[in-house]
Amino acid sequence: MKKIIIISVVIIAVLLIVWKNMSKDQSKVFEVQMEELQRTDIEQIVSSTGNILPVTEVKISANISAEIKNIMVVEGDVVTAGQTLVILDSLKYSAFVEQSQSALRASQASYRKVKAEYERAHQLFKNNLISSQDLESLEASFKLSESNVEQAQARLDQTMDDLHKTILLAPIGGTVTTIKKEAGEMALGSMFQADVLMSISDLSAMEVLIDVDETDVVDIALGNSVEIEVDAIQDMIISGSVSQIAKAAQATSGISSQDEIVNYEVRIMIDMSTMDSRILPGMSATANITTSFRENALALPIQSLTARPKKDKTESDEDEEEKFVEISVYKKEKEELEEIVFIAIPEDEEEKSGFSFGKKKPVFIVEKRPVEIGISSSNFYEILSGVEEGELIITGNYKSISKDLSDGSKVRKKGGRKSGKNRGKK
Repeated sequence: MKKIIIISVVIIAVLLIVWKNMSKDQSKVFEVQMEELQRTDIEQIVSSTGNILPVTEVKISANISAEIKNIMVVEGDVVTAGQTLVILDSLKYSAFVEQSQSALRASQASYRKVKAEYERAHQLFKNNLISSQDLESLEASFKLSESNVEQAQARLDQTMDDLHKTILLAPIGGTVTTIKKEAGEMALGSMFQADVLMSISDLSAMEVLIDVDETDVVDIALGNSVEIEVDAIQDMIISGSVSQIAKAAQATSGISSQDEIVNYEVRIMIDMSTMDSRILPGMSATANITTSFRENALALPIQSLTARPKKDKTESDEDEEEKFVEISVYKKEKEELEEIVFIAIPEDEEEKSGFSFGKKKPVFIVEKRPVEIGISSSNFYEILSGVEEGELIITGNYKSISKDLSDGSKVRKKGGRKSGKNRGKK
């Protein structure tokens, strides 16, 4: 008997739960955040990190191999174009010059002798005293001697050039930023691989080099204004503008070919009037490029926008879909999506007119609106069409906007941000 009573109680409890669920209002009321759609400034920004570098930097290297005798500057020195920087051992090259000068004098003496013989032979040939064969032989000797003089002069010019290269001069004016060698070390001259001794940078013009993803670089244009944050100096922001956008990509390979990242190098010229003396070449920086700006734009909070199928499914649509799946599970058309927002409209006339008669949480009816968006910032989308200023937009929560809400749903306000016109730019 006791067992029957327990079973009966369980059955009654189950029936009560089922009845309670069936008796619920079919239109469930969702609690959401909402606010009035208002206007604000919207600034679209592309951000990337890079390094601050001088626009002009010259690496000084030797063209000949010799021991470094003296380095005339230290790091940080300001030099002018033509100033002596490094002196190399010139003893060997001075000897080469003397040898070349001696060889030139010898070839010139030989040339003068052969020239005189040729001129005499030419006169004798006119008087029919020598044969044409003898004259041709002396003419060949004369031309060979002339060529030997030219070769000797060329060797002298080359050795003189090598001697001059034992003194390295500053090609531009600027600041000595690096010195990589010491006096007593060898400077290894090569035409194929430079042995850098030092670098000179023109610090009067600086730029930031950044790599920008292919999806963002299309929004950047020459002349775009840039705010540059210097990582090493807190709260340091300097100004600049986009000066160059690479036309060739810099591909970075990932684990697979599908993971390949494509970046483009962008150069940002720094406005030197905003430059700080503490900023040094090579420092890391973050560049925030303003690609678009809208003043007093109709601003939609980013979290309010979602994408839904253009056509809501009905029972007949579901039946058709089931039939379609039965025919082929391999060929299925992709659903066409549209960008929408949800508008909250007061359920009764009292709410519409502003008289709620003491109701704490009025109920609103949801209306789905397709919208056209323009630029975006980190917080807002620019609305081009679909909604009007002052309409009540549902801003949260994420699950409600992305999944739960539909045309005609009922909602109730649950906190959220306060409405206001001064919500910031970004």
